[in-house]
Formats: sequence, structure tokens, C-alpha cells
Amino acid sequence: MNIDMAKRLVNRRRAAGLSQEALAEELGVSRQAVSKWERSESSPDTDNLIALAALYDVSLDDLLYQDVADEGQRAEGRAEAPGGTVAAAGAEGSSVVGAEAGNSAAADQDDPAAVEVEAEVIDEGAPAGSDEGVDGGTSGAQAAPGMTSKDGTVHIGPDGIHVQEADGKDYVHITWRDGVHVRDASRGDEVHVGWDGVHVNDRSYNDWHEAHADWKACSCKPQSKGWRNWNLFPFPLVAILFYIVTAFESGAWVPELALFLAIPVYYALGGLLFGKRACAFFCTLYAMGTVGWFFQMCLWGEPHPAWVMLVTIPLVCGLFGAISHWWHHRKEA
Repeated sequence: MNIDMAKRLVNRRRAAGLSQEALAEELGVSRQAVSKWERSESSPDTDNLIALAALYDVSLDDLLYQDVADEGQRAEGRAEAPGGTVAAAGAEGSSVVGAEAGNSAAADQDDPAAVEVEAEVIDEGAPAGSDEGVDGGTSGAQAAPGMTSKDGTVHIGPDGIHVQEADGKDYVHITWRDGVHVRDASRGDEVHVGWDGVHVNDRSYNDWHEAHADWKACSCKPQSKGWRNWNLFPFPLVAILFYIVTAFESGAWVPELALFLAIPVYYALGGLLFGKRACAFFCTLYAMGTVGWFFQMCLWGEPHPAWVMLVTIPLVCGLFGAISHWWHHRKEA
């Protein structure tokens, strides 16, 4: 928070006739927190900003970017009656702070390092019995429900915090009702944290501890964009079409079924190229090669000794799995 916003917070508090301790009690925070806000050492979070705006009956835009004196001048101009006379300046809802400068200084004596600001504020002068607040005319929630950037990509208001790219693909939404929802379209990842737990892509967890334990135990790495594109390619459909065409031309419908063994090899090759999963690739290659050999020997009527090789598949894959586990945990060892 910059120094100008900090000064405005001081002005707002003094205009309301509150000391730092009184304001802290209203918001349920410590006086030190209020002092840091007014010294521009820290910024109020979204909940406290909303509470401050409601307490002072202004919008978030006016709270942070509008000076109290300027609002007093606007309110004084609106208070003029149609005949040119000025409505009663002593309306019960108006706030006169000029005469309370001494009280404001005394209220801040517990924080001598607070930002020094002008204590005199022009009378708000809202007509008696009207519903106008210090932002003039309508309440902050009706006039401006929140702060929105010029390009519309950032919005902060009572409905939460919303940040999104101009194309709407990447975004961050934080609300009391729905929780936190983050989407990274470039990686294809979505994280949602709400009252019903934690959801990461297609996985759901009861809390963060469970999610952290699961992802920490998972040895798989996040897929890169090239890896996802590799997996999104409809290779099984290509294999089916190729099988139909070749089998129709050769008439060997049964032998051509060996083409489907290339499907798991294709995805294992993607893991090797983009995820450096060498052990998983060679394990898949060995298993599919063995099954293909056994399949061919069965067609020739000589399943022996190919069937013996089938027994070795669990042993070889277990060996590759042990090597992979050792490789990924060698630094810890």
C-alpha cells in the first residue's frame, strides 16, 4: 500500500472520530495492525478492506482513492436546495471533524510514528433524512461494488477477488462461497479449494495434508505441453484404421491383431521422450515384444518356448521398477 492510501485511511478513521484502538476493536484486529496500515508498512486484506468500506459507508474505490476533503466538497455542493439555499448543515448524519483535530491527535498519541495528515475535514453536509453517505448519493455497494482494472482483468469487491487473462483461459477466483479456483490453461491444470475439499485436476482430497502426501508420494512428474499433445493424439484410432485397411487387403485378420500391441508402446515412447521414463519404456517394450512373439509362435503352432518368456514379464518389470525407484531416490539415500 502506498503512502497516499495510508493517509486516506488515517483521514477516514479520524473523520469517523475513532482512535486506532477503537477501529481495531471494530474490525477484530490488533492496534498494531491498524498502525502498520496507516504507516504504509502493510496492507489490509480483502476482508478488512470490505469491513472498512462498510464501516465508513463508502465504496472500496472511494476508500482507497478518494480523499475525504474532496468528498466533503461534493457533498456540500449536493446539499444546496433548488432555491439556492443550503440545507441544514447540522444534519444528524453529518461528520464535523475540523473541531475535533485536537481529539484526533490525542487519539493517535499512542502511535507517534503514524503518518501526519491534515485533520481538518469539510462538513459532509448531507441533507437531514436523506440516505446519502459520504460517497454521495448512493451507498458504496450500489454505486461501485468493487475495484475493477481498466482492462477488466482484475476485480476486487464484496463478491471476492477475480483475476483472469483477457482471453479468459487462465484465471484465479477467490470467493467466500466457492473458495479458491485456479486454472492454468497452458498446462491444462485446475486447482479448486472449497468447503468440499481440495480438487487437483481429476483428483479429490479431504484437505491439503492428504493432497500433499499423495503428490509427494507420486513419482510421476507433471506432464509437459509436448507430452500432453502426444497423449492427446488419437493413436488408438489410427491403429484401428490401419488394422482394418491392412487386414482387408491381406485377409490376415488374426495375425494383424498384433498391430494393437503398438498402442502401449506408443504411450511408453511418449514417456521416454518427454518424461525421461526410460525404465517404464523398456519394461513396456519387453512385455509387448514377448506377447507378440508368443502370439506369433501360437499361430505357427509352436508356443514353446515362447510361453516360458511370458513368466519372465513380471520379473523383468519388477526389476525395472526397482531400478527406477533407486534412481529417483538415490539422492535421499
